[in-house]
Amino acid sequence: GSANASLRFSGGYADALRQLHQAGLLAKLPGNLPSKGAQAFTVDALVSTPALTVRTGPDAADAWQLRDTRASVKGSLSQLQAELRTEAKHGEQTMGGDLAINASASGANQWKATVRRLQAAATLPPQQRNWKAALQQPLELTVRLPGTTQAPLQVSTGAGQLQVSGPEAGNAKIAWQPLQLSLANGQGLQLQSTGTLQGLPLRWVRAFQSKEAQAQPNNT
Repeated sequence: GSANASLRFSGGYADALRQLHQAGLLAKLPGNLPSKGAQAFTVDALVSTPALTVRTGPDAADAWQLRDTRASVKGSLSQLQAELRTEAKHGEQTMGGDLAINASASGANQWKATVRRLQAAATLPPQQRNWKAALQQPLELTVRLPGTTQAPLQVSTGAGQLQVSGPEAGNAKIAWQPLQLSLANGQGLQLQSTGTLQGLPLRWVRAFQSKEAQAQPNNT
């Protein structure tokens, strides 16, 4: 495969290091750092590839075929925009995604983000039928990075709603209230939220049946 990449930036490395330090991604600043300049450090990076093979193991079955992939990052740590669009194929399964996020470092070890767009599509076994999901409104996120090895990773979100469409007619909606997620060493994953699933078409069950099972006569 092939890939194209471009990178443009402005501002000095000293401001870049200060932004990383303020965001909690750099533990300590160098002692001989130049004084803060007038221009903040910003970056504009883009990577795109029409076709690329990614191998996760030594066998041919471990290969993923990426198509029409585009990833971009623009701005500074105080106001960052990131987008990712890709299609992937693994064996007979295909997947696709489109993600757009605004993020900012709001303090030491803390990030705030807004998921502006989230769309996904996939073919799922056993029948390789098409499924799609899309976020219905922007989703607010707060991420607190561990300040020490004992502190947990904490993620909280606002309320959100995801619409799912399947191979049969109809749509389902998954709605959730503000969500709290915590992950700490030795304590596993803790998740707190409430939600609802509405409009699930019962005919979707057929999409998860094998062709042999669907061909069997119904004796009830």
